[in-house]
Amino acid sequence: MPAITPPTGRPWQFTMWVALLLAIHIYLLAFQAFRDSPTLDEVGHLPAGVCHITTGDMSLYCVNPPLVRSVAAMPVVLMRPQTDWKGFATNPLSRWEFDVGRRFCEMNGERSLLMFAVARLLCIPFSLLGAVVVAMWSREWFGHKAGLLSATLWCFSPNLLAHGHLVTPDVAATSLGVTTCYLFTRWLREPTSQHTFLLGTSLALALLCKATWLVLFGVLLLQWILLRLFTPRFYPGLNAKHFAKLFVVVPVLALAGLNHFYAWEKSFTKLGEFQFMCDALGGDGGWEPGNRFERSWMAELPVPLPVSFVRGVDFQKRDFEQGAESYLRGEVRQGGGWWYYYLYGLAVKTPLGTMALVLIGITSCFSLARQRIGQARMVLLFTCPAAVFLFVSSQTGLNHLRYVLPVLPFAFVCAGASTLGLLGVSTSRQRGCIVVLLVTTIVESLASYPHCLSFFNVLAGGPAQGRFHLVDSSIDWGQDMTRLRNWSEQHPEARPLFVAAFGMFDPAVLDVKYRSPPGSSVVTEQAGMWNLADGWYVVSAHRVQGMRRLLMPRNDRPVAATGGYAYFQQLVPCDRIGYSLLVYQIRDGRSVP
Repeated sequence: MPAITPPTGRPWQFTMWVALLLAIHIYLLAFQAFRDSPTLDEVGHLPAGVCHITTGDMSLYCVNPPLVRSVAAMPVVLMRPQTDWKGFATNPLSRWEFDVGRRFCEMNGERSLLMFAVARLLCIPFSLLGAVVVAMWSREWFGHKAGLLSATLWCFSPNLLAHGHLVTPDVAATSLGVTTCYLFTRWLREPTSQHTFLLGTSLALALLCKATWLVLFGVLLLQWILLRLFTPRFYPGLNAKHFAKLFVVVPVLALAGLNHFYAWEKSFTKLGEFQFMCDALGGDGGWEPGNRFERSWMAELPVPLPVSFVRGVDFQKRDFEQGAESYLRGEVRQGGGWWYYYLYGLAVKTPLGTMALVLIGITSCFSLARQRIGQARMVLLFTCPAAVFLFVSSQTGLNHLRYVLPVLPFAFVCAGASTLGLLGVSTSRQRGCIVVLLVTTIVESLASYPHCLSFFNVLAGGPAQGRFHLVDSSIDWGQDMTRLRNWSEQHPEARPLFVAAFGMFDPAVLDVKYRSPPGSSVVTEQAGMWNLADGWYVVSAHRVQGMRRLLMPRNDRPVAATGGYAYFQQLVPCDRIGYSLLVYQIRDGRSVP
């Protein structure tokens, strides 16, 4: 059994400081919960959660498992929102969540803002869980100071602050993924029935957040094999007699928990009875279903998963196969992105102090790898994030930086090793450097607050220059519609108002009177004169950079072709709303800066 690094300092002081960090984290998230308008995916998630609770139907928005939205929807159900579930049930092979969500917002009007804000509050505990686990893991391996450093990086991470208050599964999946890996380290030390139950339960909850965590079955097996081969004496859980407990009991517990949450919805349906949409499983990759297994011996195999979970994996795979618009550094690609997208995204969306601390932590971990216990810890700490990163990087059909959020907590734990100093020797000068880097992280993160979705680090030019690097949920996810309403009220002269926003929450719900700008097919420029009507134009950064996906959901507002609003790149904005909306004024055919 390995000797865990004895924590230095007083336990009550550690607890007190972590509690203070959590209190600050709660405030930072709750404030944004009431300030940001519903983002694109939230418009689909929250009504789907209400549908799950009120009807028991789990098929709406099945591309993501239902845990987070179901938890978030509980207080909203008590608010008795107006709902309309007609339509989506007529074709279970189609995705209706955004049509249902749009109607939900229109039917409930401005009151929907309060519903989303209240729902968001119930998502905050998922982020708190991740902070606690990161603190505990780092403390056990590297000491009290390391635990506090890792917890601080979590609580002030702009990427986690950006998504931790939203009714989306990204941060919850991040928290429960790292919790499962941490509980595995505890199980290896003490493979008791209690730890086995906790590990299986945590794995079930992780799967109920995102199907991506199916990779954990392979990751835990790989870690056990590697540790068994190279460090067999360190962990009691590596004894062969515990193999069945880990790879039979834990999967059974995880699958039982997953199925139970879905109320065993057609679980154990035969593989040959499914109608798949993705090409990999027999569909045509579009709208014609199929099943490549229906005439093979595998057709009779029962699938130990709820039918909506299987259908969600199928839909997600189809989305990756079809691809969508992707954007990186001014280039728009249709149907495929870049293998290095996530490396670049993390480089521009991570505070510089955090990157430096992680690099120092990695150096310290490698210095400890000269000992067998250090090698074991590197296997446990690096295998899971590497698997997640490689998996999402291989799926270039869709690029969203939030897909690699599960990598961050492992990086924060690794950063805790920086408190040990380079080469395992900590000096006062090194400790001072670590404090400076940590303060730099906090200052840089809060400098963009509460516009955390739009955070970009100093080297990338900050959030004002973010649109030249990434768009979509990395800067502009529809979060500034309430700020648009406030800006419109504060500028009564801004009439007529033309809006080309991004997302599914229509500002018309907030009584913003606007029209859509014309697309590039009818807009011309000659000698600095544009054939645009005089008025004020509010255009999303997503649109300015040439993206088309999901304009406005209303039928009376035409959707411009790809690049349809890229002509605004040639105009000079006179104002901005948050960092996601750029404001232009046209007078006598010219842009007024």
